[in-house]
Amino acid sequence: MGRGFAVERLGPDGLDRLRQLNDLFGAVFDDRDSYCRRPPDNAYAARLLAREDTILLAALSGEAMIGALAAYVLPKFEQARSEIYIYDLAVVPDWRRRGVATALIDEGANGQVLDMPFALPAAGVHHAWVEIPAAPDGGVARV
Repeated sequence: MGRGFAVERLGPDGLDRLRQLNDLFGAVFDDRDSYCRRPPDNAYAARLLAREDTILLAALSGEAMIGALAAYVLPKFEQARSEIYIYDLAVVPDWRRRGVATALIDEGANGQVLDMPFALPAAGVHHAWVEIPAAPDGGVARV
């Protein structure tokens, strides 16, 4: 944690962190309606957290969540390989431009915090995709 934060993968016992992750996405994306209004019940959340093809990572400074990543492993049909699709990636404003998003992507994709039976490219994961929406001013959104 020499950089001031650590990255951890949410696992089956990560229900409280999942709630924090939703709060962080809702605040950073200014979309509490989507992320916080109707959270999944505990049983659904536990099933989600146990899935190996769902990647939920948190960047933590102490106990404070400062960034998060939600991604999915997608098996492909055209070849025996998979891709990782990064669906949500957010960093709180005070921690931007300090390597948090890069660490979430790098450490997650390289399997250092995934604790999964695969990592890029050892398990046939061929690409990792990041969706980058337009910013309100028409430019590229930055984290």
